[in-house]
Amino acid sequence: MHLDPGSRRRVVLAIAIIVLLVLAGCVAAFLILRPSGNTSPVVVDDGPTLYEALGSVNDSVATLSGGPWVLSQVYGVASPLPVNPGAWGWGEYDGTLASCQVDFNGLTIWNGTLPLFHGTFDSGTAPFWQVVFFSNASQQLLVTTDLEGEVHLFPPIPLSSSCATYSGLATNPWLTSLLFRLDGFPGNTPAMASDAWNAVAKQYVDWLGKTPAEMYLLGSDPFGSGQGAGTQIQFFTCGVVGWAGATPGLSVYGSAFNSSQGFNAFNYTLGCTPTADNWTSIPLQLEFSNFSTATNAETTAARSTFQFREFNASHQATPGFNIRGVTSWMIGLNLSSSCGQRLPLAPSMCSAWVASLRDCPANSSGWYAVLLSPNGQWDGWYGTTPDGPAWSYPVLPVVNNESIAVVVPSSWSLSGDQMVVDSTTAILPLTGSADFP
Repeated sequence: MHLDPGSRRRVVLAIAIIVLLVLAGCVAAFLILRPSGNTSPVVVDDGPTLYEALGSVNDSVATLSGGPWVLSQVYGVASPLPVNPGAWGWGEYDGTLASCQVDFNGLTIWNGTLPLFHGTFDSGTAPFWQVVFFSNASQQLLVTTDLEGEVHLFPPIPLSSSCATYSGLATNPWLTSLLFRLDGFPGNTPAMASDAWNAVAKQYVDWLGKTPAEMYLLGSDPFGSGQGAGTQIQFFTCGVVGWAGATPGLSVYGSAFNSSQGFNAFNYTLGCTPTADNWTSIPLQLEFSNFSTATNAETTAARSTFQFREFNASHQATPGFNIRGVTSWMIGLNLSSSCGQRLPLAPSMCSAWVASLRDCPANSSGWYAVLLSPNGQWDGWYGTTPDGPAWSYPVLPVVNNESIAVVVPSSWSLSGDQMVVDSTTAILPLTGSADFP
């Protein structure tokens, strides 16, 4: 095929135009996709803000009898990792968890598994909020939650109840409203979180090098770090999976937490699991007692209650009270026969909450264990998973007066068998064993 000179020029020109258009498109795409040197980090929300949670909860509380209900305490939890804030929050740890778990049969800061946070710490949002009110008229506490925008109201409990007393929520519950009248009601959490993050928290988290949890803490009930009551944002590690022993934390706090009044920051270390004054770990032992066995046609469940004991410098074991910070990821279990043969661990057959241990059938391929609260309620299980032996949730609270039940086929005889408890981390020196009668 032969082209005349004019046709060849037109073909060359057309090709040149196409090449220029392609190059222009590539340059435009590069300019669009290239990160800008002054682009601000993206703020990602996950869950309601403080004001959104309060607004939703207030609408439900307004029509509830027993009031008027006055705001007393707020906990907003945002953690990218499994977390149990109750592992470090209260000095009366055993009593608070035992009594509050009984009083609130549902997801609260004391029981259940909190949702993971997929936002950014400077967003001022959290997937879980717990808002506590009190009524002077009826002398009651009202606990409410906002779980990813869904509000739940629990039945009120008396101010004289064990949960209200142990947690401190019954101590001058009116003080919060007085603080807010004197210092002003806190601003909404997006501004609060942004100010704290840009001023100190980002630098702190970068220095930490690992992911902490974040909590918005408002009210007069002291919690955790020992900072005075008021308005705080806590960046904490105790109660977060993977942390034990001497754990770091940051408390950012102020009166109304706004730029006109300013705020302060407190960098602290907390003995999450038992530690001595020099931050060395205190050895622990789980001591088992009160054995009981229940058997039906297919299942045997052998249950035993445990208490913590601490070893002092003279290697003497003394009762351990309020052993806070110990959670399930730190603890491994093994079951051996009377002749010392390790018995096969199996997947749990009651993988979700059940009303009674009787609702946990045996697995014909082996044994598994169930953790029970002091009143016998299901807390979680231990068994095989695709990733190996593990608990149903890594930060289940492990406290005095709880029980471990071993579930086996009824064809097994547990008499003379031994359950051995050990630690999965050197930071928690823990031993213990239970010999089944």
